[in-house]
Amino acid sequence: MADNIIVAPRIDQLPLVGVNAMLQDKEGFIWYATTEGGLCRDDGYTVDVFRNDRANPMRLGHSNGVLSICETSKGDICFGTRENIYLLRKSDYSIVPLDTTIAKGKVRLIRLDKQGRLVAVTANGVCTYDQNYKRLSTIPFTLTEQEFTDSINRLYSSFKDSHGRQWFLDNMTPFVRIPRNNYISQRDVTEADSENMEQPALRIIYINGKKTKVCKGTKGTLFCGDEAGITVNGRYISGLSNIRDMTPARDGGIYFISAHAALAYCSQQGRVTELIKGGESKNVCTTPDGMVWIGGWQGQVWRYDTNNKALILDEIASTNNCDPVNGIASDSHGALWILTDKQIKIYDRKSGHVRIITNKNRSINITKFQGICRNADGSIKVTGTDGILTLRNNLQTGNGRIGLTAVIRDGVKEYMSPNATSITIPATVTNTSLQFSTFDLVNTSEIVISYKINGGKWIELPPGTNTVQLTALPKGTYTVDVKANDVDNWGESTSTITLKRLPAWWETWWAHLLYSILIIGIIVAVDRAYVRYRDTKRKVAELQKRIEQLLLDRDVKIENVADKIADNNQDREFIERAIELVKQHLADSDYDVAQFASDLCMSRATLYRMFASTTGQKPLEFMRSIRLKCAEELLRNDKTLSVQTVATLTGFASVSNFVKRFREMYGVNPSQMSQK
Repeated sequence: MADNIIVAPRIDQLPLVGVNAMLQDKEGFIWYATTEGGLCRDDGYTVDVFRNDRANPMRLGHSNGVLSICETSKGDICFGTRENIYLLRKSDYSIVPLDTTIAKGKVRLIRLDKQGRLVAVTANGVCTYDQNYKRLSTIPFTLTEQEFTDSINRLYSSFKDSHGRQWFLDNMTPFVRIPRNNYISQRDVTEADSENMEQPALRIIYINGKKTKVCKGTKGTLFCGDEAGITVNGRYISGLSNIRDMTPARDGGIYFISAHAALAYCSQQGRVTELIKGGESKNVCTTPDGMVWIGGWQGQVWRYDTNNKALILDEIASTNNCDPVNGIASDSHGALWILTDKQIKIYDRKSGHVRIITNKNRSINITKFQGICRNADGSIKVTGTDGILTLRNNLQTGNGRIGLTAVIRDGVKEYMSPNATSITIPATVTNTSLQFSTFDLVNTSEIVISYKINGGKWIELPPGTNTVQLTALPKGTYTVDVKANDVDNWGESTSTITLKRLPAWWETWWAHLLYSILIIGIIVAVDRAYVRYRDTKRKVAELQKRIEQLLLDRDVKIENVADKIADNNQDREFIERAIELVKQHLADSDYDVAQFASDLCMSRATLYRMFASTTGQKPLEFMRSIRLKCAEELLRNDKTLSVQTVATLTGFASVSNFVKRFREMYGVNPSQMSQK
């Protein structure tokens, strides 16, 4: 089989057609210098473009045409355009002019000399720069045009990537030469193959017109299964309902599955034992160590536990996206091969490593995989709609790597070094995406990346995807472990990223300190307020009791109440004035609190506050108490006055209300008071 030459992957993501130069940097990225599309970076999944656009109209000066490119000794990317030399700094991916003193013109060649210095062919001549990008010298350009073109071709027309593949330019289009694959071969489907494409491990025969599947046991016994039962040694065991698949057991019998048995066993003597009930099973196989494995309709792969008589789901072996298992087989090394329509998953049970081969593999030309089995030589046979594959388990162990290429925080992308081991997420960010790459830029469609957070369960991304999505992470520090399978070899690339989500201001220690101070302050304030309320309530009760006793005392005249109540001249004057006003409007039943406050030249709020602090009463209660005291004096001093007259003289519009209030205050009716 000859080497396979393909157009470079993701070339369709370049903004415009035409590549002048390309290289792979030390981190593993492929860089393209395009004719008018700017500078482009390929991480194996996404091509990022650096050029003039609406957001950055002068990022590359006046031209998006990149003619030459070079990686500096510091790992930055130096490139020449139609008018100047520019530098892309890997520290922050900013682009700045390297030398603003040279004349504008095409920079068709940039390279490193043996001392790690930059050499650029500019409009001024050949300029040399030290490792800090300071110009050291300028000499005239002496090469002929042909010599110059040959130098450009040597520098920019081809390179070998980190996986040993040759990349080259042909008519300004990048191509990749894929080395011959020695462990995958494909042939056309023969007439013999076509008899049983879906279950190649079984032989198909027809007995009396019935389609019958034949499985040969490890001791030579033939087991023939049809839609109703199994025939063994001339004996037909019926009532088994549609034998779906069979596989040899180590003792000479077989394991099989049917429409009603997820797993059953049939001995050489024809004794059938139903091991697991149910119809979820689709196919079955045994490994060289005698272990039984079952594939399901929804992508499950189970291992039969002989001790507990139960099926144990294997999450690693199970397929992605619940794709049905079309077939399952084991090679001579004990690795499981799990087949779906578009994918072959190879699972090394000893190491836990996984390899994926898809129908998009460069060595495969099959639209749909149909069946799988192990050949006599230990290789694996896979049948498909367009041919038959023979695959050998490549036991070579690879030394791959996986690294972080970008972090997207709420839609804002930050380019990262693959060597980065920690990132910070501001408190204001809700959605964070971590993008990874193994830098196998040809086989990304077959690479499966998995991750786990803080030692939790591994989460497997679909093949060909590289983005870990994190949403609304709580504050704290997280450990993100990432691994990826190696397509060409056994082995996994692993990496660990420490992710720190910063706390919001209300989650910081000083905010919690402030909360504590506020809570303590509130508790103290509430306590003090309660003490004040309790003291005020006690004082009010004492004042109310005091004034009630004074008003009930027959020996205390109304004119002397102020002297008995007040503790100071200001309060005394206030009470005297209040009593005087009530007496002045004694017979006026319409004289209310509003007019009372106005006559005292204060607001209602102030009036209430003054009475609360001097008498413990509300203004209306005080006015009523004075009216009743006056009524009591009238009834005692003039026994000829009727109750109705006294009520009218003291401002009570209703006799019944007067009687009620008088009785509440003095304990007797007004008529009884006038008789004493």
